[in-house]
Amino acid sequence: MVGYLFSAAAYALLLAVCLTLWRRRLAGSGLAGAIGMQLAWSAVLTAQLRGVAVPVGIVIAAEYFRSLAWGLALTRCLGRTSDPQAVRVAQRVLAVVAVLAVLVLLWALGSLLPGRPESLVRDLERYWLWGAFSLAIGGLVLVEQVARNTRSAHLWQLKYVWLAIGGLYA
Repeated sequence: MVGYLFSAAAYALLLAVCLTLWRRRLAGSGLAGAIGMQLAWSAVLTAQLRGVAVPVGIVIAAEYFRSLAWGLALTRCLGRTSDPQAVRVAQRVLAVVAVLAVLVLLWALGSLLPGRPESLVRDLERYWLWGAFSLAIGGLVLVEQVARNTRSAHLWQLKYVWLAIGGLYA
């Protein structure tokens, strides 16, 4: 629990810095949204480990939205490269992964409805992993595409960023 609490505090600080100091350089990059979703994810998991009754659908939604936000930031980063083929591949991968994630997410949110059928809850517990798996694979493909299409002058500087985002997806 302490790790998620420190994670939430670190992401809150990083989000504050991102929104105040680097506003001009990061406009439209999606980085602030990804950091915000990472903060929300850490807060949800901290609350769950603290003993708050957080529904499974909320935990799954936080996980999916975190992955989709990082995918959007990577796609926008890839959109700045000169290779239009790589941009189309990244957009297709993100679209397929987003559709799969939204379907499982709707299924998850349906389990929060009062009077929900028990079969829906059982199916959610059985199939939510496939949505997370598809998000992870799609995210790793996006990290790989961004790494391949980065200018050679920036390869060494961005190595740790790719490793960090790849680690989030892995």
